Amino acid sequence: MSEDKNHLLVDEQPDLVSTDIITELKSGIYNLFVALFNHQIALHGPEKALELSIHYLKNIIANFENALQQPDEEK
Repeated sequence: MSEDKNHLLVDEQPDLVSTDIITELKSGIYNLFVALFNHQIALHGPEKALELSIHYLKNIIANFENALQQPDEEK
């Protein structure tokens, strides 16, 4: 068994690894967008897939922008 430990390809990592949650969330959002795009390619081809995926992101942005504007309208 001790010989196996000498031949590890990757150094063992401590159990507690600090991470940057914001970076992880941004990476996750990006990966979800890529997954959406890849799924749309199978259905619509690359150009239409990118158009549809960007349109979806624009809808999300518009919803948040509307939420920012609503408190101003209530005043």
